[in-house]
Amino acid sequence: MIELHGPTYKYHGETLEKPEIIWINDHCYNEEDQCFHVERLLESGPCDPSLHTLVFDHIGHDDALSKYNSVCFPIFLATECKEFIEQNIVTDWSKKTHIFNFSCNKPRIHRRLLLEEIKRLNLTQYKHSLPWLVNNVNDIPVTDYKFGPETAMAQGIKNGNFKNAETYDKLLKKTVFEPSCISIITEPCYYYRSFNEFINRAHLIFEI
Repeated sequence: MIELHGPTYKYHGETLEKPEIIWINDHCYNEEDQCFHVERLLESGPCDPSLHTLVFDHIGHDDALSKYNSVCFPIFLATECKEFIEQNIVTDWSKKTHIFNFSCNKPRIHRRLLLEEIKRLNLTQYKHSLPWLVNNVNDIPVTDYKFGPETAMAQGIKNGNFKNAETYDKLLKKTVFEPSCISIITEPCYYYRSFNEFINRAHLIFEI
């Protein structure tokens, strides 16, 4: 079995000589190169690409990878769900002070566009999490919600051993999510088709 870390893997001329099971951690669309590097790997070498099996730990694919033999084994999502249940989160949605919220960690294209649209439309009634050292998109302020040991990056943050459920419960629940009526979720849009749908819908929402 071959294991790949989707967000960082890039094809560098490797060849697959025999049918392989390829386990892919996390999403595997490279936004900088606008391609799936794993597809280049599948098409390399003398082996028929259809003989390989891709195993995704997040979601199934209905994009360029759908033509290959694949299995969706959403262990990451199942683990996240289990961790949120075990966190025993108690919410209070009774004190709404802002219209919407958003969180931007990694600076993906659609997230940068969201920042641009919020500023262009002069929207102000929001809560947000923007754990960048510097916002080079506009003057929306960066935030500093962290326990302490996290590693701050130019545009992002490495949470280390802190789980998403703990980060939500102890850092973001009361400061970002509970005070807002609407949460704008930008996480799912990795793929070109989904990206276009997101932009079209976003414009409709903002124009309304």
